[in-house]
Parts: sequence; structure tokens; C-alpha cells
Amino acid sequence: MIRKIVQWKKSWKKKAYVFLVSQNISLFGSLVTSFAITWHISLATNSATWMAIATICTILPQIAVSLVGGFLADNYSRKMLIIAADGGIALMTVVLFVMNLKGTVAIGLLLLFTALRSVGQGIQAPAVSATYPTIVPEEALATVNGHNQTMVSVSSFFCPNDWWRNFSS
Repeated sequence: MIRKIVQWKKSWKKKAYVFLVSQNISLFGSLVTSFAITWHISLATNSATWMAIATICTILPQIAVSLVGGFLADNYSRKMLIIAADGGIALMTVVLFVMNLKGTVAIGLLLLFTALRSVGQGIQAPAVSATYPTIVPEEALATVNGHNQTMVSVSSFFCPNDWWRNFSS
């Protein structure tokens, strides 16, 4: 038992930082994809109303589901929640990509996929946040959370959505 604890204390950094970096790469990809879908809808419809609806479909489901996501993360396998949510988001992105190549993407379908991707993010984010205390020793948790928040901020800053919002007005 003591041997496992000592071993865990030695190996937590690699696991924690690989997890941190991979989740932030996933976050950046999701931010870019959400921006691309919203921008496509904006260009296709030339309508502020449709762009507002797309933005709502991107944000509102995640907010609503994340309220329940914490409960799910506390009561079910975080690993499986993260895999299922991230895998579902990736699958929907690939399906949208293929449909776009075929030219069969309707605005309603884009809105549906955007909302479903947002639901996945609402499940994934609380599960990711709840995972850090299980893989990082208590004395290093504040530091790792600080690094995570820095990476989230950097991802958000470099996402085209934030560049567009910050510099287009």
C-alpha cells in the first residue's frame, strides 16, 4: 500500500499534465469548431437573427447541462463521461465535416449539431474539473488548477471567436 502511494506521488505530474494539455487541446478544437459553425451560418444566411440563434445553441445547452454535469461527475465514472462526451463531440464534428463535403448541410442541422456538441461540453467540463483532485496531490492542486486556468484563458484568447469578438468592433 505504501509503495503504491510513493509510486503515485512520483508519477502524478506526467499524468496530470498530459491530461491538462490534452483537455485544453480538445477545448481549443471545440472553440474553433463552434466559431466556424456560427460563422458559416452568418455567411450563409446574412442574418443577425440566425447568428444569434447559433450563438445561443452554442452556449445555452452547455450552461443548462453543466448544472447536472457536476452531479454526473460525482456519481458516475468521470473517465467514461469524458470519453463519451469528447468522443460524441468528435463524432459529430466528423459527421458535419463529411456532410459539408457532400454539400448536404442545412442551417437547422447545423443548429442541432451545435446544440448537441454544447451538451457534450456541458458534461465534459465538470467531469474534467472533478478529475484533477483525483490525479493531483492536495498540496499541488492549486498550482495545477492555476496552470489549467491559464491554458483555458490562452485557448480562449487564441480562438478565432474571441479574436473576432475583441477586434471586430
